Amino acid sequence: MKKLVSLSLTALSMLTLVGCGGEKTSASEAPVEKTRVEKAIADAETLSWKDLYKKARDELDGQEWYACGNTSRGQAAMDAFIKCLQGQKYAENHKDFVENPDYADFKTYKPNFTAKSHWQNQTGGQIYDFVDADIKGANLFNRTLIQNANDLQAKEIETGHLLNFVPKEYKEAAPGESYSPLGRERNAKVFRHNNADDKQVTNRWEFTTKGFEFMDFRNETVGRNFLIRLTKQEHASVVKQAYDALPAGDLKNAADEALKYVRENKIAKLYKVDSTDGEYALAWDKLVVENNSYNNDDGPIRTALSNKSNAGKNGLLVYSKLRKISESPDASVNNVDIVAYNPNYIGVGGYSYKHYCQIFKNAKYPYAACAFSHFITCTKDGFYAWGKDMGCYPINSTVGIDHSESGKGWEIYNPETDKVDKVIEAETRNDKGWSYWKDKLVEEEPEYSSAHAGLAAWFTTLKTK
Repeated sequence: MKKLVSLSLTALSMLTLVGCGGEKTSASEAPVEKTRVEKAIADAETLSWKDLYKKARDELDGQEWYACGNTSRGQAAMDAFIKCLQGQKYAENHKDFVENPDYADFKTYKPNFTAKSHWQNQTGGQIYDFVDADIKGANLFNRTLIQNANDLQAKEIETGHLLNFVPKEYKEAAPGESYSPLGRERNAKVFRHNNADDKQVTNRWEFTTKGFEFMDFRNETVGRNFLIRLTKQEHASVVKQAYDALPAGDLKNAADEALKYVRENKIAKLYKVDSTDGEYALAWDKLVVENNSYNNDDGPIRTALSNKSNAGKNGLLVYSKLRKISESPDASVNNVDIVAYNPNYIGVGGYSYKHYCQIFKNAKYPYAACAFSHFITCTKDGFYAWGKDMGCYPINSTVGIDHSESGKGWEIYNPETDKVDKVIEAETRNDKGWSYWKDKLVEEEPEYSSAHAGLAAWFTTLKTK
């Protein structure tokens, strides 16, 4: 397991690295003492969750504390965390809170506990500038829930800006997973099709033509990493399989032209892509980057794909965005197909990425930051802010929510009443779960993305819309 490190200013000449779970020093020098936050993290990893939450209450009682991340749902989770520290849990309606018998000792320890939380959401790669600015300036934030392990490793972990904490219960519930950095869940970004054309997508190369939209990879780095990871053999072979299934015609001709360009310009060799079928993935990437439309958010893509006026359009966006489709005479969740649910489809269904729980190196409340990591990775109440929707699969499966029948009883627009009241089954919302998706999504792999990061420069040389 990789260890997070921080560089001691008093030992620059020795280049002594200090990990959160131990030290590595030169033979002739004494170990460098852990910082206040590193000591708290090391201690927290030995504590039971109740003892950890007790220390969090000690830190936060009567205080305000701050966190940030690449997700808009952090505030709801922080509010639920404070309720937990007050001895409460979600009611069945997941709107109100009720007393939790399991937390009875919380109330007796600090019966008048109060605290206020503040969450700051940052989109895409902007989060890294935000984190660095706080560490070098205000020192206000305590923890983050951050995406893109490739940039996280290079910009924050290797610099010692962010530190890792792994709850004991997480290791017990998710054996064999990578714990550094601590990933909380797998989010699915999936290919979708507007079915108002009464057709289905059967081949991934159909996404290389106009009418396909996804977030701008120049800002959304996990999308860029997806394009890079496609060149690895296990995924490139699927691209080749889809290519081999293409019938003669315009789509096949365009694929052949892109493949010719990749080969004549020795793109694979130039960017150290040595997989057997890597050139097919590079050709697919080239066409997607050049021919398709980009947005700064999944929201506009969701809106366009749900409208019947956009028959035949395709998109790549977070599965959970289906929850925000507003039913109307023109737009409906039932206008959207999840491409990978078509048994005749050849190709991957999209990709998955994680949010990583990290602690600021100068966190004012390090035990609270660690306890919050436990709360959102090891409890149903903590994970609920994200798990309430399809397409979000916790690494710790014990806190997940079954969405296999979430499409039943869906209300859509009824032209007879001119109201949204017709109850049907929205099959698109029936999530088949991680057991289905794990072999159909290109999963985040920071080591490969980092080793082939030069491809990002190639993408920017291609003409984009």
